[in-house]
Amino acid sequence: MKTRNIIMAAFIAATMSACTTEKTILNTGGGLFGEWKIEQAMGKSTANGDRPATINFGNDGRINGNASVNSFFGGYTSDGRNMSFTQVGMTRMMGQSMEIEDAVTQAINTTARISINGNSAQVYDKDGNVIMKLTRAEK
Repeated sequence: MKTRNIIMAAFIAATMSACTTEKTILNTGGGLFGEWKIEQAMGKSTANGDRPATINFGNDGRINGNASVNSFFGGYTSDGRNMSFTQVGMTRMMGQSMEIEDAVTQAINTTARISINGNSAQVYDKDGNVIMKLTRAEK
Protein backbone atom coordinates (compact mmCIF):
# COMPACT_ATOMS: atom_id res chain seq x y z
CA MET A 1 0.00 0.00 0.00
CA LYS A 2 2.83 2.38 0.91
CA THR A 3 4.60 1.63 -2.41
CA ARG A 4 1.41 2.40 -4.36
CA ASN A 5 1.08 5.77 -2.58
CA ILE A 6 4.69 6.65 -3.42
CA ILE A 7 4.15 5.68 -7.06
CA MET A 8 0.90 7.67 -7.20
CA ALA A 9 2.59 10.74 -5.66
CA ALA A 10 5.43 10.48 -8.20
CA PHE A 11 2.93 10.18 -11.07
CA ILE A 12 0.97 13.24 -9.89
CA ALA A 13 4.18 15.27 -9.48
CA ALA A 14 5.37 14.28 -12.97
CA THR A 15 1.99 15.10 -14.51
CA MET A 16 1.84 18.51 -12.84
CA SER A 17 5.43 19.21 -13.90
CA ALA A 18 4.62 18.28 -17.52
CA CYS A 19 1.64 20.68 -17.55
CA THR A 20 3.78 23.49 -16.19
CA THR A 21 6.52 22.81 -18.73
CA GLU A 22 4.01 22.80 -21.60
CA LYS A 23 2.65 26.24 -20.71
CA THR A 24 6.19 27.59 -20.28
CA ILE A 25 7.39 26.26 -23.66
CA LEU A 26 4.31 27.48 -25.49
CA ASN A 27 4.51 30.95 -23.99
CA THR A 28 8.30 31.48 -24.13
CA GLY A 29 9.58 34.29 -26.36
CA GLY A 30 6.13 35.04 -27.73
CA GLY A 31 5.40 31.31 -27.89
CA LEU A 32 2.48 29.84 -29.73
CA PHE A 33 -0.37 31.87 -28.23
CA GLY A 34 -1.97 34.58 -30.34
CA GLU A 35 -2.81 35.22 -33.96
CA TRP A 36 -0.69 33.97 -36.86
CA LYS A 37 -0.97 34.61 -40.60
CA ILE A 38 -1.00 31.44 -42.65
CA GLU A 39 1.45 32.34 -45.43
CA GLN A 40 1.48 28.92 -47.10
CA ALA A 41 -0.50 25.71 -46.78
CA MET A 42 0.47 22.48 -48.55
CA GLY A 43 2.97 24.48 -50.63
CA LYS A 44 0.30 26.92 -51.84
CA SER A 45 0.56 30.65 -51.12
CA THR A 46 -2.47 32.12 -49.35
CA ALA A 47 -1.75 35.66 -50.62
CA ASN A 48 -4.68 35.80 -53.07
CA GLY A 49 -7.39 34.39 -50.82
CA ASP A 50 -10.82 35.94 -50.48
CA ARG A 51 -9.75 36.94 -46.96
CA PRO A 52 -6.40 36.66 -45.16
CA ALA A 53 -5.81 33.11 -43.90
CA THR A 54 -5.17 33.21 -40.15
CA ILE A 55 -5.08 30.97 -37.11
CA ASN A 56 -5.37 32.08 -33.50
CA PHE A 57 -4.06 29.85 -30.69
CA GLY A 58 -5.75 30.57 -27.37
CA ASN A 59 -4.05 29.73 -24.09
CA ASP A 60 -7.19 27.71 -23.30
CA GLY A 61 -6.45 25.06 -25.95
CA ARG A 62 -8.87 26.54 -28.50
CA ILE A 63 -8.21 27.71 -32.05
CA ASN A 64 -10.13 29.88 -34.46
CA GLY A 65 -9.26 31.47 -37.74
CA ASN A 66 -10.04 31.84 -41.41
CA ALA A 67 -9.02 29.47 -44.21
CA SER A 68 -9.44 32.20 -46.90
CA VAL A 69 -13.20 31.81 -47.39
CA ASN A 70 -14.62 30.12 -44.30
CA SER A 71 -14.05 30.55 -40.60
CA PHE A 72 -12.91 27.56 -38.54
CA PHE A 73 -12.76 26.74 -34.85
CA GLY A 74 -11.82 23.85 -32.60
CA GLY A 75 -9.21 22.70 -30.14
CA TYR A 76 -5.54 21.89 -30.17
CA THR A 77 -3.00 20.12 -28.04
CA SER A 78 0.71 20.81 -28.08
CA ASP A 79 3.72 20.12 -25.91
CA GLY A 80 5.74 22.84 -27.62
CA ARG A 81 6.79 20.46 -30.42
CA ASN A 82 4.11 17.88 -31.19
CA MET A 83 0.70 19.25 -32.11
CA SER A 84 -2.73 18.05 -33.12
CA PHE A 85 -6.05 19.73 -33.77
CA THR A 86 -9.28 18.33 -32.36
CA GLN A 87 -12.98 18.73 -33.07
CA VAL A 88 -12.41 21.28 -35.83
CA GLY A 89 -15.54 22.77 -37.37
CA MET A 90 -15.95 25.19 -40.23
CA THR A 91 -18.55 27.37 -41.90
CA ARG A 92 -19.40 26.14 -45.42
CA MET A 93 -19.63 29.04 -47.87
CA MET A 94 -18.29 29.10 -51.43
CA GLY A 95 -15.75 31.65 -52.63
CA GLN A 96 -13.19 32.43 -55.29
CA SER A 97 -10.24 30.90 -53.42
CA MET A 98 -11.51 27.42 -52.57
CA GLU A 99 -8.16 25.87 -53.62
CA ILE A 100 -6.47 27.85 -50.82
CA GLU A 101 -9.26 26.85 -48.45
CA ASP A 102 -8.75 23.18 -49.33
CA ALA A 103 -4.98 23.46 -48.76
CA VAL A 104 -5.44 25.07 -45.31
CA THR A 105 -8.04 22.43 -44.37
CA GLN A 106 -5.76 19.59 -45.50
CA ALA A 107 -2.84 21.05 -43.52
CA ILE A 108 -4.94 21.34 -40.35
CA ASN A 109 -6.11 17.75 -40.78
CA THR A 110 -2.57 16.37 -41.14
CA THR A 111 -0.67 18.45 -38.54
CA ALA A 112 1.71 16.49 -36.31
CA ARG A 113 4.40 18.94 -35.20
CA ILE A 114 5.22 22.65 -35.00
CA SER A 115 8.50 24.53 -34.85
CA ILE A 116 8.50 28.16 -33.69
CA ASN A 117 11.40 30.49 -34.36
CA GLY A 118 10.61 34.00 -33.09
CA ASN A 119 7.82 35.43 -35.26
CA SER A 120 7.72 32.55 -37.72
CA ALA A 121 6.60 28.97 -37.42
CA GLN A 122 6.51 25.87 -39.56
CA VAL A 123 3.93 23.14 -39.21
CA TYR A 124 4.82 19.57 -40.23
CA ASP A 125 2.94 16.38 -41.02
CA LYS A 126 3.86 13.01 -39.46
CA ASP A 127 6.46 12.41 -42.20
CA GLY A 128 8.29 15.69 -41.49
CA ASN A 129 7.00 17.58 -44.54
CA VAL A 130 6.34 21.32 -44.07
CA ILE A 131 2.59 21.72 -44.55
CA MET A 132 2.06 25.28 -43.24
CA LYS A 133 4.22 28.37 -42.86
CA LEU A 134 3.06 30.95 -40.35
CA THR A 135 4.13 34.45 -39.35
CA ARG A 136 2.97 36.15 -36.17
CA ALA A 137 0.28 38.72 -36.91
CA GLU A 138 1.15 42.31 -36.06
CA LYS A 139 -0.65 43.73 -33.07
